[in-house]
Amino acid sequence: MKKKSFKGGFDALFEGNALSDHAHDSVRAFKEKEKYVRQMHSIKVSTLENIKKIAYWNDKTLKHVFNKALDMFVCKYIEKNGEIKPIPGPIDDDI
Repeated sequence: MKKKSFKGGFDALFEGNALSDHAHDSVRAFKEKEKYVRQMHSIKVSTLENIKKIAYWNDKTLKHVFNKALDMFVCKYIEKNGEIKPIPGPIDDDI
């Protein structure tokens, strides 16, 4: 079967990207003390199917693809908006 080419934002998941060192350092520091948590979220069926294909053709797990995509989103947000401010007030640990 011929390997498909997925153009667009997900290509950057498996290639180098041009984010600033500052954004990478912020996410790296965050990830060093990161734990994994299970949560349920709704996602469009078509998006999930495409993510499954991307994971399959790049020999990655869904967990890896989702985490990489979300890490990239956070990096780009930090690069554009600066550090992410904490939510004021008491925070439930089960977020």
